Amino acid sequence: MNDLNHKRATTTSFGNVAGSYLDSDVHQSGVDLELLASWCDGANRVLDIACGAGHTAAALQKNAKTVLAADATPEMVETATEAFALPGTVADAERLPFADGSFDAVTCRIAAHHFPNPRAFVNEGARILSPAAFSRSRTTSRPKTS
Repeated sequence: MNDLNHKRATTTSFGNVAGSYLDSDVHQSGVDLELLASWCDGANRVLDIACGAGHTAAALQKNAKTVLAADATPEMVETATEAFALPGTVADAERLPFADGSFDAVTCRIAAHHFPNPRAFVNEGARILSPAAFSRSRTTSRPKTS
C-alpha cells in the first residue's frame, strides 16, 4: 500500500471511532501528558499534531497562550474542538500547511507510529518551529533515562 492509500485508510478508520477516543483513559491522562504540557510552559503558539480527541491540546492550554489542535481525520478535529473549545484544523502531519517558524512548540502524543513517514513529520515540525523554540528546548528539563 502506498503512503497516500495508507493515509486514506487510516483517516477513514479513525474517523469511524473518533468519539470513543474521548473516553479513553490512556489518552485523557498520564504522567507523560503532564510532562509534555510542562515542556510547553510559557509558549505563545503550540501545534498539537495528530490531536485525536483533543486531550493533549487541552492539557497544553494550561501552560501555553494559544494551542491549535490538528489531525488528518476531520472527525477527530471536530471531536477535539467541540469537547475542549479548541481551535482546530485538518492537516497532514507530513505536509503541514503552516509558514516556517510559526510555532513555539509542536507536540505529538501517542500517534507518530501511524505516520507512513515519521521522518517527514519530524522535518515538518522542525520547519514550523520558531528559532526561539530551538534555544528554549535546550533549557527545558528532560526526564532522566536509565
